[in-house]
Parts: sequence; structure tokens; C-alpha cells
Amino acid sequence: MCAVNGCAPSIWQQQTGSRFLQALNAGGETFTGIDYTVVYSRTDEVVTPNFDATGSSALHTGGGTIVNVAAQEVCPADLSEHLAMGTFDPVAYAVVLDAIGHAGPASPGRIDRSVCTQGVMPGVDKSRFAANFANVGLVAGQQVLTYPHVGSEPPLKPYAAG
Repeated sequence: MCAVNGCAPSIWQQQTGSRFLQALNAGGETFTGIDYTVVYSRTDEVVTPNFDATGSSALHTGGGTIVNVAAQEVCPADLSEHLAMGTFDPVAYAVVLDAIGHAGPASPGRIDRSVCTQGVMPGVDKSRFAANFANVGLVAGQQVLTYPHVGSEPPLKPYAAG
């Protein structure tokens, strides 16, 4: 992916097998007594693989109570991808509200399936959505393309190299 002109340091660090991800995942991912809900999309084009709860978005280890929820587990036809998950996807929003509003992690079974027909989460201005979302993609792409590129993954910071 970064072979020709290099990449921004963060792109190197996000690649499967990077030293950064190895260090990040070296210990337990969660802590006892804390509930964790991960919302992900099986159609994410950035974070891969993500076909099920064994994918790279999911939490797997540690003492916390973990629930990994694919948007498609709630709404099988949901096509939300990477940027949609945190900007407008009503399913991700509903799962997060469920996690906040109940003891323990989110439960997909508590999500009202009418969320599947909403299109966007509450608070998104539908009249400006297309232009705003296009701008999000433009700004993200611009950052990836114009941030100073490096030819390899940068060294880990001393606090992460332990």
C-alpha cells in the first residue's frame, strides 16, 4: 500500500502486523469491572478484516465484559462503511445509546429495528448531509495525501516500546 511514495506515519501504524499494533495489542485490551461495546461494520474498507467479531475492530482479551456488534447484526442490509460509523449511521448511534443507557454493554436484541429505515442518526441535517459528508471524505483524503510521507513505519515511542 505504501511501497511507491511512502505513507503518512499513521497509515504505516494501522497496517496489519505493524509494530504499533503489536505493541497496542500485547497486553489485555480490557480491564476487569469495565463494560466494553465495540460497534463496527462488516463493510469497513479501512479496518480489515471485519467480517465477524474475530476481526481487527473487535476486542478479544482482558478482564472486561466485551460485546462486539456489527451494524449488520442489527440491520443486515446496512451498508455503512468506515466514515459512516461515526458520522451518520443510525445503527451505530442506536447501539451506543443502548450501551450508555443500560447496565453492562450494549445488547443488539434491545435495538428497535425501525432504526434500519432511518437513514441518518438524530441531529444530522438531511438538507446538508450530502455536502457535509462529501466534505468529510475530502478532508480525510486530503490529510492522507498531503501529510508528510515516510518510507517505513516510524519507531515506537519509548512509552509504547516497553
